[in-house]
Amino acid sequence: MRKLAFACALAAAALFAQGTRAESTGQKAKGTASEVGGAARKTGERWREAAGRAVNGSSATADAKVFDGKKNFDVDGKVAKVSKDSITIDREDLPPATLAIARGAKVQLDGDDVSIERLRPGEDVKASFNLDKDKAAAIEIKAKRTDAEKDAQKREAKPENR
Repeated sequence: MRKLAFACALAAAALFAQGTRAESTGQKAKGTASEVGGAARKTGERWREAAGRAVNGSSATADAKVFDGKKNFDVDGKVAKVSKDSITIDREDLPPATLAIARGAKVQLDGDDVSIERLRPGEDVKASFNLDKDKAAAIEIKAKRTDAEKDAQKREAKPENR
């Protein structure tokens, strides 16, 4: 009789432990679903805000803040053309890439913050961009002057003593 009672108690304990594990797994799944839902909700809010700005006509270009937390893409090469609204980058063995300039984009030349108009064709450049609808919008541009430009700038800076 004792053996039977012990076996029943052991079986009950095993069932209880298995039920507890199943319950904690279910709670974990609910928590994960809640986290995913929150992230999707935040992304949706950002896209709605961007759409609202586009509908209200606040800007023809994207706002760099729209891309917070998203995976950015990089492109590097040499500056082919530059304007206040876009930059075209020549890439080796690939077609040129034209990127719109996002409002609030960070532009650097040799480590110094500059306006986009300071960039010149032929300079080495690396741009981080993301997609805004069907347009690629640059959010960060880092350029370096060529050695010839650096030499010319040094010559202009030094007065000639003859």
